[in-house]
Amino acid sequence: MNKLSALNKVEEYIVEDLSWLKTGAREDTDWLMFVAYRIKSMMLNSVYKKNQAIMTYEKQELNEDYNDFLDMLWTMQDSGIFKFDWDRIWKQRDYQEIVDNIGLVTERFGYGVAVDLMNLINEFRFMQSDSEEFIALYSEYEKHMLPLLMAGLSKGLDAVDDSKTGKEKAKYINRVLLTEFVRLQKERDGYILIRESGKRYYIQPELKDDIDCWKLLTKQTFKFVGIDNFKSVLTRKQYQFLIEAYMIVRGHYDNKDIEWFRFDKKGNVKLNKRKLSGELGVSEVNFNQTMKRIQERIDKVFADVFSEYLKNSR
Repeated sequence: MNKLSALNKVEEYIVEDLSWLKTGAREDTDWLMFVAYRIKSMMLNSVYKKNQAIMTYEKQELNEDYNDFLDMLWTMQDSGIFKFDWDRIWKQRDYQEIVDNIGLVTERFGYGVAVDLMNLINEFRFMQSDSEEFIALYSEYEKHMLPLLMAGLSKGLDAVDDSKTGKEKAKYINRVLLTEFVRLQKERDGYILIRESGKRYYIQPELKDDIDCWKLLTKQTFKFVGIDNFKSVLTRKQYQFLIEAYMIVRGHYDNKDIEWFRFDKKGNVKLNKRKLSGELGVSEVNFNQTMKRIQERIDKVFADVFSEYLKNSR
């Protein structure tokens, strides 16, 4: 099967109800169905979490009724009398099986409880997968999530070993598409991946207005004492090198060229020495050596220069 055909088939499967795969899958079941099931489950779970958040924060007046509703469902399940698909009821908020068998509820708990239960099911119908509210919310999440999930699937199809069994291929691709989805979602939302000490962090980079670009180049800031006060301790080439480096860094910072800089796991901006040395026309090793000599010369006199500045500022 070629890649385009596989992508199209998964999109077709996503539209279907694939819940039967949990108990009715056979050896000859198309393995792409399991991939489609994972993709659809991720979108549905996002909607379920959103609805739960709505209950918690936007419809707080319904919390008491919702807790009563959950208590009734737990009591019914714990009784062991109702052989419903409780997994579907809890995960998909699909209460149709209860509605179809409300007579059993009446026999076990009485007419009043059955009426209360039906009222609660209707009250929280917006959380059920066949409600207009749920379908509209699912469509919104699908619009944002599906392109990223399909991109992850595309990458997985490129790398999967066709000699593996269908089950092995589905397991591998589901892992790849989840990893890719997280990465692409973070990129879309403005996050970048940082690797530190063998660990991975996603941070949202920001070039804040109050950053002193001198501090990206040297240990000190010169916004008070002025860089000209150190001209006498640097050679002409060193001074020109430092000023040129600063102007390059300041230019990229003012232009908010986030990709030009580096960041640590806490989001702090760092100098990208490789890019800066490239624009200066020197090697990174040469850049480091030159800046080390400049820093040593500045360190020797900085305390005296700053003390003189404070004295004159009184």
